[in-house]
Amino acid sequence: MLARPAELVEDCAVVTLDDGYLGNYRYAWPIFCEEKVPATIFLCTGFLDGSELWFDLAERCLDAAVDRRISLDTLDDRGLREAIAAWSHRSRKERVRSWLKSLPPERRDALLSQLRPLCEPLREPRPPLTWEAVREMQRSRIEVGCHTVSHPTLSTLPARRQAEEIVLARDRITAETGAPPRLFAYPNGAATDFTDETVNIVRDAGFLAACTTRRVSNRAGCDPFRVGRIGVGSEPCMMLAARLAGLFDEQVRTLLSRYELGVRPRLMRASPVR
Repeated sequence: MLARPAELVEDCAVVTLDDGYLGNYRYAWPIFCEEKVPATIFLCTGFLDGSELWFDLAERCLDAAVDRRISLDTLDDRGLREAIAAWSHRSRKERVRSWLKSLPPERRDALLSQLRPLCEPLREPRPPLTWEAVREMQRSRIEVGCHTVSHPTLSTLPARRQAEEIVLARDRITAETGAPPRLFAYPNGAATDFTDETVNIVRDAGFLAACTTRRVSNRAGCDPFRVGRIGVGSEPCMMLAARLAGLFDEQVRTLLSRYELGVRPRLMRASPVR
């Protein structure tokens, strides 16, 4: 519809889910079927094939490290020691997540390999979808999109590694479902998590569009490889309605922050219409 703006005669919303958790099949899909709502699920193919999602493993290790008060003196890496100390404070957890996302995958995995033996046994991870469940949902108005093999922050990888993550995941989905995925979602999805080079790789891999996690509404003429999305959490329906209305779009948030800082935009200085 965005590619053909003449067809966009009313506001629309689409539903997307990331990573490929089994809960998508158990809990979300029956509701989609009952309400006749189509959706797209972006899959990390390595997760479905038996690998753990690194961020899920990291959170389980950090939770165990804090709960069991493991000795930080046993850890060689200063950054890891500081991350565990910060993880005990809820207000600092997002900072730890951002630090882990910024690391090259090799260093991040090495840190988790050092930490994990000290934290065993870990709580059970959330299970992935099966490919059989994916095919079943695909037959019922669920589109299967691509979300890389291992969910890396693509901007931390050289072009060759980015292409491997994107193309191998595309080919794995094609082999299991019989159809190449048309849509892609950048892991993490913030503006710093992918680059112009990433966009070119995604386009060259044959995708028609790609989703970010930028909180913006999409309008006619927007870049199909930088589509914005609005995160949905366990919040009241009135908050979701406000988000869908665009009240929390990045542009609006920037405008409000400027107003709070005393930089009154022209819009705020306009005379009321009487």
